[in-house]
Amino acid sequence: MSSGGRLLLGAATFFLLACSRSQQEAASNAKLNAIEKRITTAEKELADLRTDSLDHQVRLDELEAGAASVNTQEETYSVARSAIGTFLIVCKKVQPQLDGYSLRVWIGNTTNLIFHGATIHLKWHPPPTERNWFTQINEKDVEIKDVLLPGFYREVQLVVAPSTAAELRNLTIAIKPNRVSLPLARR
Repeated sequence: MSSGGRLLLGAATFFLLACSRSQQEAASNAKLNAIEKRITTAEKELADLRTDSLDHQVRLDELEAGAASVNTQEETYSVARSAIGTFLIVCKKVQPQLDGYSLRVWIGNTTNLIFHGATIHLKWHPPPTERNWFTQINEKDVEIKDVLLPGFYREVQLVVAPSTAAELRNLTIAIKPNRVSLPLARR
């Protein structure tokens, strides 16, 4: 083989090796991009699972506290449970205020006990779909002096502020009676 042929053979070999190396690099880059995409997807799914987990934990805490999830868009019944009784809650009217909402709520005493006043614990937060919603949970205690008679509703005015319409959709109410009595038996 002549020196020109050897040179041509060497150049062809070098060219093939270079092409092979660039093809390997392209394949490696494609694999690396696919792995990076899978990691990004997994990180997003993990963040979504964390948010869902926190949402479930907040809702579980509310259920354990006996809180009622109150529908402020329709007049539906919710049930709040305390250590000594169960209450029906109905949101009858919602009125916007400067930085929140005023609610007209009916509280129904389903027991045979008379409750003399109560502490109403309100909790509201942005929709769980919002990022870091769990850091924006608002809570407020309202003392009522009303007597909650057995088998009757009592209308109560509550102010949920500061709040937005979206936060109001995530309103829970828990009730802790202050003083309890039983009606006297008639002879």
